[in-house]
Formats: sequence, C-alpha cells, structure tokens
Amino acid sequence: MALPTVLLADDQGEAGTSGAPNVAAVGLAAGGAAPSAVEVDPVLAEELTAVEPMYLASLPPSPELSPVEVAVGTTDDTLVARLMATYTDDVNGSDACWYNGIAGGQFISVHNPANGLSIECFTVLRDDGDPGLITLSPEAFVALADLTQAPVHVEIRQ
Repeated sequence: MALPTVLLADDQGEAGTSGAPNVAAVGLAAGGAAPSAVEVDPVLAEELTAVEPMYLASLPPSPELSPVEVAVGTTDDTLVARLMATYTDDVNGSDACWYNGIAGGQFISVHNPANGLSIECFTVLRDDGDPGLITLSPEAFVALADLTQAPVHVEIRQ
C-alpha cells in the first residue's frame, strides 16, 4: 500500500489553488508571514500557571494481613498410592481393575485429581503387572477421563 506524500510548504504551486495552507502547513502563517499571537484571557492564564504540585502527606494505610486457611480433606478414605492409570480390553467388567499395589479382591476407589472424577473397583492381581500402574476396562476409564488422555495420574483410596 502506498501512502501519499505530504508537502511541507504552502500550496501556491503551479496548479494555483485557493492559497490556503495544506494539512502539513497548518499552524504556519500563509505566504511565510509571522504567525499571529493567540489572545488568552489574563485571569485564565494566571489560573493555569498558579497550580502548585501536589504530594501525598503520607503513605496510604497498608491492608491487614490475615493468615491463610489451609483446607484439609475430611474423607474417611486412606490414600494408598498415586500412580498412572490406563485401560485395556482384556480387563473383564467395569468393576474390576488390575493393580498389584495391594492384595487382590480389595474394594478401592480410583480418583482423578485433574477433574475430580472417581470410580470404584475390585483389585485383581497380575503376575506381570507394574505396581506403579492400574489397568482398567475402557468403560471404567471413560468414567475417569477421555480415552485419548491415557495414561492419566490417579490416586488410589481405600
């Protein structure tokens, strides 16, 4: 995009217009004459120059600091572990979960702290299972998080 060139002189060129100054020359007298002085009311001029600088006498009061209250959970559940959860079609039923961190057949709660969702399931021990991983059925995992987010961080409570 091209911008027009602005002339820094009065428009009295060859084209011969009205002789009025162009936009760039506004504030200058036409034809090179000295600009006329602006008349200002003397009372107004005195009011404009009579303003003294203002400073705060003292600093504003600082706010009262209060202690921060810490929220402590009141659930009766015991935190067993924090680990990763994933899913597989090999887990039978949405109420079973493969977890080697505690004895088989235990009823546990699997909580996703990122979104607050929880499920409950019975543990099934696996010989090849990783103690830092709980494996759920796809139906159970969807109750905790989207399948595309697997694996997710969870808390095991009992």
